Order: sequence, then structure tokens, then C-alpha cells
Amino acid sequence: MSYLLIVGIFVVTNMIAALGLNLQLGFGGIVNLAFILFFACGAYFTAVFTIGPPGSSQDHLLAQTYLFGARFPWPLPLIIGVLATIALGYVVARLLFRNERDDFAGLAAVAIFLICWNAVGDWGGLFNGWNGLSAIPQLYQSISQGGYESQTEMAVYLGVCAVFAAGSYWYCQRLILSPFGRSLKAVRENRAAASALGINPNQATRKAFIIGCALAGLSGGLFVQGATVWSPSTWALPETVALIAAVILGGRGNNFGSIMGIVFFQGILNEGAHLIPGSAQNGNLIAATQWIVISLTTVLVLWARPAGIFPERKRIWPKDVSRGLAKPDQVSGELLVRTVDSAGETK
Repeated sequence: MSYLLIVGIFVVTNMIAALGLNLQLGFGGIVNLAFILFFACGAYFTAVFTIGPPGSSQDHLLAQTYLFGARFPWPLPLIIGVLATIALGYVVARLLFRNERDDFAGLAAVAIFLICWNAVGDWGGLFNGWNGLSAIPQLYQSISQGGYESQTEMAVYLGVCAVFAAGSYWYCQRLILSPFGRSLKAVRENRAAASALGINPNQATRKAFIIGCALAGLSGGLFVQGATVWSPSTWALPETVALIAAVILGGRGNNFGSIMGIVFFQGILNEGAHLIPGSAQNGNLIAATQWIVISLTTVLVLWARPAGIFPERKRIWPKDVSRGLAKPDQVSGELLVRTVDSAGETK
């Protein structure tokens, strides 16, 4: 039962990350190959403001060195982690979206990720190098100095993560149905046409990028208090690829599809590899099997359903609306389409 609760915590926290990535990739068309960097940023700042100041007796025994550090009551560490991720996302967005070419943003994101990843791993005094951080207090430990003493407390933390995931889903749904969401999808489909309609493509993509990064930081902060460890070696570029695969196969541009993609890939395929006979004695076998299964499943699903298992839902207007014959109240007052004849007169 404890194993299922732990898997549930990891799956639910990654749902929040998938929603953030779907906002960037699915609705904004932003290929953010550095997405896991923001996940790790939220996790790191949540960890160091929960674990306490560097140089304490516990850190001395663990030989950990890191920057900042305090022991704040929950949820202050999580809030700090999200704010730090937003700040990082803002800086990266200013660098990525100075050029309208998508290939520039994608390659620049990879370059930024590699710089940060190697700097974090090689700068031991700042982030404890490749060893990362250990003994990060869990939620109950940071509140009552206790820890997970029973399955009930683990179930409560899973419930906390589920509340954040549900709130993130509600927020993303509302955001996409808002005028900003429609502007973002217009930029995704045709930047030139969106500009002609008065939309600032760079501004829209920056906002989507930063909001997606904030959700990644929230996911990382919740994740690290369940995992109790933080290490740059485990959050590398392949982790971003796995998240992108889950979002695309679940249904890019569909929040529900992104969530189901995480459930399918992380909850079923990844954990299903542990059922292979002899895998308990061979960790490399599990990792290799996970990537083989994910790769084969990606190819098969994209071949059968190129738009994903749950494709983006398109709003279909009645034929009379497209001809400009319907009244506003017949379409809930949201849209009245008028046609223009060859002489330029509005009908």
C-alpha cells in the first residue's frame, strides 16, 4: 500500500508539470526543451528553505553544502520555490523570444539547460554538486517534526498534491477559455495573422512560458517533499523528453489528455517495468526497459493517432454562423461572424 501511495504522489505531482508543459507546447506551440530546469528550480528552493541553514549538524554529517537555507513553516518554502521559478522563467523568456524563429527558441533552450545543468553539478558549494541534497523534510516533518509515521499521513500528502493538481487543472482550463487563451492559440496557428489582429505574439508566448514555468516549479516543490532528495543527475534532458512524449501522446492542446498521458506513461509503463522477473536485482534493466517501452509506444500511438489519444477539441460553429445569418443570442453572444463581399461591403 505504501508503494502505491508513493507512486500516486509522483504521478499527481507530475500532472501539474504536464499541465504547464501543455500550456507551452500544446497551446502556445513553444518547444521548451529546458522544461525540467524549472521543475528542478522549484524543487531546489523548496528543499533548501525546508531543510534548514547550511552547516547545521545534520548537514555536517551528510557533508552537504548549499546556498541560502532556512527552516520555514509549510507552505512558505513552496511559495518561495514557485516565485524563484517565475523569476528564472522571466529571465529565460526574455532571452528566448527576442527572435520569432521557433528553431532559435528550441536550440537556445537546450543551450540554457546544458549551461545550468553543468554549472549546478560542477559548483559543489552552491548546490552540493552532483550529489544533490538529502534528508529533505517531508510535509509532516516540516510541520510537526514528525515524518511519515503511517500510511494515513502519506495518504494525506497525496490528497494535498491532488488538491494542487485539481486547482492547476481548473486554472489552465479557465485560462485557455479566456481571451488570452484564444490569443495564444491564434499565435500558435499563425503569428502573422495574429499580429494583424492586434495580438503581440512575443508577449503572448512570454506569458504562456512564464505561467508554464510556474506550474513546473509548483510540481517540483511538491515532488521534492515526497521524494526527500534533490539531485541534478536525475533531472536531465531525457526527463523533459519523457514529459513531452506524455503530453503529445496524451493529446497536445488538451489538458485532460496531458493528465492521462502522465497516468499512462508514469503510472503504468514506468512502474510496470518493475514487474519484470529479476528486475529487482538489476536497476539498469528497469531503466532500459522503460525507455524501450516508451519509445515503442510513442511510435505506435503516433502512427495510429497522430493528434494523440485525446486530441484537442475544436469549437464547431453552426453553418448559419459562418454565413453571418445567425443572431448573437443564437451563439451565446460570443461570436458574430460577418462576411465581406468583393466590393468590401459588410453583409
